[in-house]
Amino acid sequence: MEGALAAGCRFFAGYPITPATEISEVMSYRLPAVDGTFIQMEDEIASLGAVIGASLAGVKSMTATSGPGFSLMQENLGFGCVAEVPCVIVNVMRGGPSTGLPTNVSQGDVMQARWGTHGDHPIIVLAASTTQDCFSLTVKAFNLSEKYRTPVILLADEVVSHTREKIYLPHPEEVEVIDRIRPNMPPDWYIPYEDNSRGVPPMSAFGDGYRFHVTGLIHDVRGFPTQRPDEIVTYMNRIFRKINQHFFDIQIVNEEMTEDAELLVIAYGSVSRSARRAVREARERGVKAGLVQLVTLWPFPRESVEPILRRAKAALVPELNLGQVSREVKRVNQGAIRIETLNRIDGHLITPGEILTRLLKMQEDTGLKLISDDELFLIQQLWKSARRPDDGGGVARIVTRQKGIIMSDWKDTNKLRDLQEEIAAEKGIRAETLRRLLGKVDEFSESHRAFGLPDDLLSILKDDLAEAGTN
Repeated sequence: MEGALAAGCRFFAGYPITPATEISEVMSYRLPAVDGTFIQMEDEIASLGAVIGASLAGVKSMTATSGPGFSLMQENLGFGCVAEVPCVIVNVMRGGPSTGLPTNVSQGDVMQARWGTHGDHPIIVLAASTTQDCFSLTVKAFNLSEKYRTPVILLADEVVSHTREKIYLPHPEEVEVIDRIRPNMPPDWYIPYEDNSRGVPPMSAFGDGYRFHVTGLIHDVRGFPTQRPDEIVTYMNRIFRKINQHFFDIQIVNEEMTEDAELLVIAYGSVSRSARRAVREARERGVKAGLVQLVTLWPFPRESVEPILRRAKAALVPELNLGQVSREVKRVNQGAIRIETLNRIDGHLITPGEILTRLLKMQEDTGLKLISDDELFLIQQLWKSARRPDDGGGVARIVTRQKGIIMSDWKDTNKLRDLQEEIAAEKGIRAETLRRLLGKVDEFSESHRAFGLPDDLLSILKDDLAEAGTN
């Protein structure tokens, strides 16, 4: 609430819902004290509609809700996107779907925040993890919303919203506040959706003398509905470009001890606090762990995450859902390193101990202490030549990539076996080594995920090792 007021918010419309009700309660008396307006609406649909209307009138506006209410807001959220109306929506996530777990923590609305309203649309989504974040990121949300003429969603969760701790409230003069760019030309010259280098047209307020049309339909530069393909494509490209070309300003990622990290924890929201504690304790035990805290969830900060992944051996993505951000991490990773997930959906927070336990196991699995690099190299070459029954007697489809495994086509099995023997000779690996590896298959099965080998194909590897050791 204090962050919204510091950013210049002077209008709030909402409907009470656990665990976001406290925001409405406080705004109901804080806003009138600064000549602002608070309205409790009949439902969440009307709440966001009122917020959009107030913003069109030139007032910085926001609402706050939780899962069920956020679902009701999706149609008006789409309207805000297509009409390019600045506003802030706070979603304090709770367990779902439907009424779900009203007073329990969850992070199940991450994908909904990105894709909840229908159609292709850009959106900015931030995730708060601390009480201090609730202040600073609310200011940031308003600034991004005003700067790029777009709704911005701030995700919190039940743990964040009900955490009480000391925060620093800066002097108003210390807070950077960005306001929307308003037109400076005569009203007759004003073209409300005209493109420019930033992709963000100046925005007039209703009542300022600049007439313009607002609609949820795809529109031309003057705001009127269009069916012309050239105008539709131009409009859609612009609203995406205004976000895409400013990734450097929008995407926020916090790193801790990632410079030499072999194991990464990629987390957001309240889980990132558990992750931070777990990473520090892992360091005390000699594990080179690091934390990547995602503050911007959408657009996903690929340019920040990808180079960090390339420096590590494995990453853990703990989430209070069944794996929503982990899907994006895997997409960005492209099989380069091993990605594991830690998911909890019972309404309780993932603890530092749970994350630490998994990190220690991952250290054992990815430390390659059971199998040397040379042995691993030979295993991969053997694995390339594995014969799969469903390939019609012959085609193995595995090749190595950064000590992991990816799919490819190998049709000349004999030629590959010749290559395998040459590699084994160059590495100086003898049949005794293969036999020793064969004796360690059971132990190896616990760590085979470090190499990307599927569980149901481990038996084929064992047969290959046995054959190679015999020959």
